[in-house]
Amino acid sequence: MIFAFVLHETSYESFNAHHDRVYKIMRGEEPATFPGPVADLIRSLPGVEEVSRQTGISRPLISGDRLQVFQEVPAAGSHFFDLLQIPFVRGDRAS
Repeated sequence: MIFAFVLHETSYESFNAHHDRVYKIMRGEEPATFPGPVADLIRSLPGVEEVSRQTGISRPLISGDRLQVFQEVPAAGSHFFDLLQIPFVRGDRAS
């Protein structure tokens, strides 16, 4: 059982050529959130090559007199796709 856990934890992001150099900062069970200036502080630490933030923003999709439906919209920093090397299905990495 321990072997299966270790195998899973060390392989699920192996699609990324730099998976051994990418880390996600967590606070307990949730991803840590921090304001923009903290990214500059983290970037100044020895061994840190780049920093990108990721968050979800709750936005109303449907809004009426009584009904409101919200959807969490993902948002990421400008270096997100450089760090994770996720291929684009549509669109342009530069936009």
